[in-house]
Amino acid sequence: MFERSFDTISERRLLGSLLLLFKRASRETTIEWTEAYRTLSAEESSIRGKFRTDRTPAFKYIYHACDNWYIHIVAMMKSSQIGASEMENNVIGRIMDIRPVHAVIFFPGSDLLKDFSRKRLKKFFASCKRLKDKLNIGIPKPSHEYYTFPGGSIVLKTLGSIQSVLSAAYALLIFEEFAQVKSDVAKQGDPLSLGIGRQKSLEIGYKKVLAFSTPTFKDVCNMEKGYNASRQFIYKAKCHHCEALVELSGWTAESFIVYDTYPNRYIDEKYGKYNPETASFACTSCNTKWTFDDKTRNIKEGLNYGIIDDCGEFTYGWHPKNETYTPITYNEYKEVEDTIDKVGLRRRLRAEKISLQYGFQHPEILACFAATSNAPVLAKQKLLADMAVEKGDESLTKTWYNNSLGLPYTSGITAIEAEEMKTFRKNYREGICPMEALVVTVGIDVQDNRFATVVRGWGRNNNSWLIKWEETFGDVLVQERERDSTGEPNGRFLGVWGELWDKYVVGIVHHASGKSMKISAISIDSGDNTELVYKFVKAAAQYFEENNTGQYIFATKGTRDLKYSDDEIYQDPASRDINITDNNVRISLAEKMGVPLYYIGAHRAHEEILRRVALNKKSDAVSNLYYHNEQSYGMYEEQMTSCRKIIDGSTSYKSVFKLIAGKRKEAIDAEKNALHASYAINIRNMTHAHWTALEVYYYN
Repeated sequence: MFERSFDTISERRLLGSLLLLFKRASRETTIEWTEAYRTLSAEESSIRGKFRTDRTPAFKYIYHACDNWYIHIVAMMKSSQIGASEMENNVIGRIMDIRPVHAVIFFPGSDLLKDFSRKRLKKFFASCKRLKDKLNIGIPKPSHEYYTFPGGSIVLKTLGSIQSVLSAAYALLIFEEFAQVKSDVAKQGDPLSLGIGRQKSLEIGYKKVLAFSTPTFKDVCNMEKGYNASRQFIYKAKCHHCEALVELSGWTAESFIVYDTYPNRYIDEKYGKYNPETASFACTSCNTKWTFDDKTRNIKEGLNYGIIDDCGEFTYGWHPKNETYTPITYNEYKEVEDTIDKVGLRRRLRAEKISLQYGFQHPEILACFAATSNAPVLAKQKLLADMAVEKGDESLTKTWYNNSLGLPYTSGITAIEAEEMKTFRKNYREGICPMEALVVTVGIDVQDNRFATVVRGWGRNNNSWLIKWEETFGDVLVQERERDSTGEPNGRFLGVWGELWDKYVVGIVHHASGKSMKISAISIDSGDNTELVYKFVKAAAQYFEENNTGQYIFATKGTRDLKYSDDEIYQDPASRDINITDNNVRISLAEKMGVPLYYIGAHRAHEEILRRVALNKKSDAVSNLYYHNEQSYGMYEEQMTSCRKIIDGSTSYKSVFKLIAGKRKEAIDAEKNALHASYAINIRNMTHAHWTALEVYYYN
């Protein structure tokens, strides 16, 4: 009789694999998995030993949000060095071990991809035996871009081309350093939308997107856009003294840090008049000072308060930023938890294809690491940044905003918002040159269907007043003129070009004194519809010369390229002797038509204008001011503040202005030309005698 033997390895393996089919599925959360299986090595962290998630208490609900696949997108706009990378490792590790799927991690560039793989993932896998035994089975020499494990894989890709995104569908997408990813991938759209598009075939509950990053520049940062598009959460700690729930976010962090001045009016070379060693935290509700231990305890107390999220779970200290709600305690939640139909809520999300997107704002003050988030440490960073700004250096302030507050940065000059600029409006009549303004220039921005124009008056002390902002609509691409007696098109301009001529070439501006003013200079952008602009400029210049009007018109072109971002606002046009018979000499269109071309340092002009506008915030400012009133033609302030100053790392880290997506900037472009016209006729260097002569004429 045959007897089965269980001594052979193959039979034992077969039986073991069959028994695994009856193994109960693991329900471990990422927190439970981490504390059970993770040990930090010396290569991974300065903190060694068993991983304790209570060192980062504010992460508790973010861990749960990452575990809950019915919350499709989890985005965290964060400061640096708060432990978020290790949290991400834990989420990845638990998925590999318990819920294996095919995942892709996207990077802004190949160098970051290689560093991430070699310095982070490999060290993480090597130190976690639970994962090391499962990794890259059957692959003798695994690539740093591809890792396999039973039931799934991790692929590392760059977002340098659209093909990187439009590959096979992945259940898990992770965007690493999301703030640095290009906002438009190969001109096909934003990376988050493209990535999510590859998950269309997967149902809610079977797909996940993670995007954690320190932000960069306001209004152009992907991380900020992701947070703003989400259900926005901020954390609230509970003060041990007044028991109020106080917001600990990047927007409130500076209000929590208090410090004393140095005694005897001492001024320190590095920190100024404030002593960072005296710094402490103070409750924004009752002003009670907190020690570092108080702050940590208050953050942990905040875990007991929250709301019920869209899946019926408790949020452990996180609260909606801009929603009206009533917070509940964890004990109150436990009393009603059994009555919440969590399964029904999830079924509804899947049935109605509702993609939940949760965003978290995590500043450094919310961390509980004494070495980086103590009050004196944060105070030193803040005071150093303040001192540097006074010397004209914004780099430390940007670092403070991005790395400590976890907020996108905008230059102090360009931080003016449209609503704030509206408060600068002065009470004078639109279309009438104010009494103090004695010279008028016009700036014109050319579009295909309209001219955007700014009429600006100039007075003593280099002060300036907006007289009129408007757009003249018509078919700019068609330029026609009346014909003279010989049949040549040398008469007046027709259509929208005729309107431009009548308003600004032969037109006048009414002064508050009752007298009429000629427009002294016009600068018109020739970057688009170049030949038509040159024809108009040539005709106007000829008219001014023949009639001896003393007026000027300039064809301009903005030097928007990064390599020209330091160019002066006004530059004399280039001139050269050209041998037309020399075929090796390239003759520009302006040279062929005999029109001088003036290049504007567009970035410098932009900054100069906004600097002058910002002077309205200073009550003691008396010169270089830019004034404006409430214009009947709208959107002036919106278009003046529609660009952000950013530092472009692709070209020598130069400061440039970038248009906020979805906004327009014709007003600021027209203002640049009006400023250029004032520089071209040297208004800023006019003498006292010249101003006096003008005052005598207009005031008498």
